Amino acid sequence: MATVSSTIPQPPPTITNTATTISGGTWTASLDPSGATVYSSGSTTVSGPVNLWGTAILNVNSGAVVSGLTAVAPFGNVGPTINVSAGGTIENSYTANGYLNVYSGGITQNNTYESEVTKIYSGGSSTKDVFTESDMSGWTSGTLNGTAFAGGDGTSYVYVYAGGSIAAPSVVNQSLTVNKGASYESATTPAAPPVITNTATTISGGIWTASRDPSGATVYSSGSTTVAGPVNLWGTAILNVTSGAVVSGLTAVAPFGNVGPTINVSAGGTIENSYTANGYLNVYSGGVTQNNTYESEVTNILSGGSSTNDVFTESYMSGWTSGMLNGTAFAGGDGTASVTVAAGGSISTPTVVNQALTVNKGASYEACFLAGTMIRTPTGEVAVEELSTGDTILAYVDGQPVARTIVWAGMARVHVRPRPAGDEAGWPLRIVKDAFADGVPYKDMLITSEHCLFFDGAFVPARMLVNGQSIFYDRSIPAYAYYHIETEDHAVVMADGVLTESYLDTGNREVFRQHGRIASLAPDRALTWNDAACPLDVSRAFVEPLFRRIAARAAQIGAPTRGSDHVLTDEMDLHLVTGAGAIIRPVRQNGAHVMFMLPADIQEVHIVSRASRPSDVIGPFVDDRRHLGVMIGEITLFEGSHSTEVTAHLSANERHGWSTSGQERLRWTTGNAILPLGARRSERMALLALEVRAGGPYFVPETDADAVARIA
Repeated sequence: MATVSSTIPQPPPTITNTATTISGGTWTASLDPSGATVYSSGSTTVSGPVNLWGTAILNVNSGAVVSGLTAVAPFGNVGPTINVSAGGTIENSYTANGYLNVYSGGITQNNTYESEVTKIYSGGSSTKDVFTESDMSGWTSGTLNGTAFAGGDGTSYVYVYAGGSIAAPSVVNQSLTVNKGASYESATTPAAPPVITNTATTISGGIWTASRDPSGATVYSSGSTTVAGPVNLWGTAILNVTSGAVVSGLTAVAPFGNVGPTINVSAGGTIENSYTANGYLNVYSGGVTQNNTYESEVTNILSGGSSTNDVFTESYMSGWTSGMLNGTAFAGGDGTASVTVAAGGSISTPTVVNQALTVNKGASYEACFLAGTMIRTPTGEVAVEELSTGDTILAYVDGQPVARTIVWAGMARVHVRPRPAGDEAGWPLRIVKDAFADGVPYKDMLITSEHCLFFDGAFVPARMLVNGQSIFYDRSIPAYAYYHIETEDHAVVMADGVLTESYLDTGNREVFRQHGRIASLAPDRALTWNDAACPLDVSRAFVEPLFRRIAARAAQIGAPTRGSDHVLTDEMDLHLVTGAGAIIRPVRQNGAHVMFMLPADIQEVHIVSRASRPSDVIGPFVDDRRHLGVMIGEITLFEGSHSTEVTAHLSANERHGWSTSGQERLRWTTGNAILPLGARRSERMALLALEVRAGGPYFVPETDADAVARIA
């Protein structure tokens, strides 16, 4: 099964073997007259397997099968470069901190590549390889026969050129780019968009919300209109999939020549068994997409979002394509499709046909307990790290304790990435004694930020309750092990006197090593929040009162403030930056319209401003962790007596610095957004007018805080 996700890497191994060690210079792997693979450099020839040591080069020639190779370098040095040519194969090997080039006809299969810069060229192929990067906050090392070798240094990536092939990879904590025209999972030739005939209700235009009604059914609402599914979503509409909703059997398309719908899947929402074309898909933290077909979609799987068994295809080869929905042509492929998985997002067993796949480097930190957390069992409190498969713990159903058997227990390790925000960096959360009530918790509790706590009949991620006093990121713990326990059904359990959740496997089990007794009774399918013991509620209406109540109690118990207050400003620092790096400041502002003078040769600019996350500047009880700069409406380019409406931002995706606003014809920048202007009409200066509908407040970097304070 392919696993393409940014998860927690394992450290480089300790390797002990009796292989011959070769080092330095240029070596060639080739077939000798007997058909065996040998390694030669100058007059020296040795048989394999070998350890290739140091900053050496290994050329794998036609017919050679390099197997059991260990290719590493002394700690602090760059590892070997391996070039696999036509007819050459490398398999069942381990390499670290070097370079791998797989050329046309070359094969790599069943290897582990640690912190390698990997390039698979047209005609080259990779099958069932593991690509991992163990550098989380510093260089790592392993040992080979007692000597330290260089492990992760944070520079690795996998790049598959058009015509290259990659199948069933495992990609951990590094970026993967599969270019359009490359093969992923042996899928290369797209099919034409289908002819669809159904009797589903058709809804169109505007903003629709998929939600769960009191009976548990998913319904679709816009204004005063509510319809039951399945539905056809027609035109340039927006569908917001909210917590508890399961969108199934959806067909989301637009008339030929138009942009298709935008689908936003929020925490607790799911889209499955559906077909969409020529639109946008955004899967936010806690959102799930599974078993769908996405034709020519611009897909963004953001931190905490997941995709399983989805098909991403682009039927555009030499012109726009179309399908039919109940006799009417809809827009199929237009050549703009892409799949981008942000740091912390996950994608498993995808089929990607004729479009680009990019998995960004970054760790996802799961909902787990740190060592020392005490779990309530029928015989008393037991440390989470002491629990194993087959042990019995107490779950709470309607407030009453019920014995449940552990079907799986897992452990993983994390090294904090200090630069991002606390919830993204991986710092553990500390909940101080008595934070919620007297004796709740009965001691300080350490959990990961995504761990959910149980309040008033619903689960809430702990990160949404951080107040900097009784709940805060503990920055004194840069590395730690964390644990989780799974019962047959997702359960409310008690940890350190707090009601919280057992493990819910949403497809991230590969992050963990099983500990304790080895037998696993866990289910073999990925679950969603619809399988949870209680609903997940991340709405501001539900969480903010909890946050305020807990913050008020923090003051009552005298919990000190950790960290300094952030300085906020409404100053956008809005400006343009050209491709050459020149900064263009506004010449004037008329109401919401900000004007810039552009030189004649400028055909593209970056719209640059401050940016902050709503979850930071409003409060963690707002479940919006996007970096937002300014909200842009109309854009007009004035050249002499001619004016041109610029609309490129309305169809641009997050990779180009744009984010959705939930409103038609309005887009947020992420603080640095690309704006193509197209061919200019004249060789004279032009005036660019941006309608800025919203922006701020913003966090001020510490170096600027004093200046802002003086201005204020």
